[in-house]
Amino acid sequence: MQGKWLEDFALKYKHKIGLPFVCNARAELVTEKNVAYIKNAGCIAVWIGVEAGDEVVRKELLNRNNTDSVTINCVRLLQNAEISIVTENILGLPETSIADDFKTLELNRMLKPSYANPSIYQPYPGTALGDHAQIIGEFSGNYTDIKDFFSDSGLNLKHKRELANLNYLFSFCVEYHHISPWLLNKLIRLPFMRLPFQGIYLLWKRYALTNRIFSMKLNLKQWFHIIYRVIFR
Repeated sequence: MQGKWLEDFALKYKHKIGLPFVCNARAELVTEKNVAYIKNAGCIAVWIGVEAGDEVVRKELLNRNNTDSVTINCVRLLQNAEISIVTENILGLPETSIADDFKTLELNRMLKPSYANPSIYQPYPGTALGDHAQIIGEFSGNYTDIKDFFSDSGLNLKHKRELANLNYLFSFCVEYHHISPWLLNKLIRLPFMRLPFQGIYLLWKRYALTNRIFSMKLNLKQWFHIIYRVIFR
């Protein structure tokens, strides 16, 4: 998302294609000029990797050197251009705690994205971080232990239930600031709440993406299908 290439792309796309589009971008590459290019081309939404709310975690575990201020500036430039923003976030990273994941929540609350997308870290084969997780004893080395990154962790963690519940409630609680960290910390520790929390996650995600990103209106049949998935998935 930079340089003469982007300027040429924006002009050609607008004249030859002319359809609304979404794209991914790295926060450190987003400038006022680049935002103007993609806005003029028809960009309606940008996915930005926030990853983690702690700068040390981002740098040492994820090799992401951008500071909070860089990410905040990126988001503000896109918001000023009326481009929707989806942030990508990773919870449950090796050597981190629920407290670190709450920092990610708080950074997203500061950013105020159109949708804050959470996922739970998985130690995929061939990754340096996956190897590191095995070395420190948080991963068995058995890749059949890898889970669905929307609902569970493949690491050996004591707080798996809290992590899964936080992942389900994350985007909803980014939006609704009156749910305090203290209250959320209590909620994610409640037993037997996986199904209702999963329901909140699916309903809010579908609403945010269809209404805020793609400007689609769901009919009654589509909402019924979503609710059916929540109950019988």
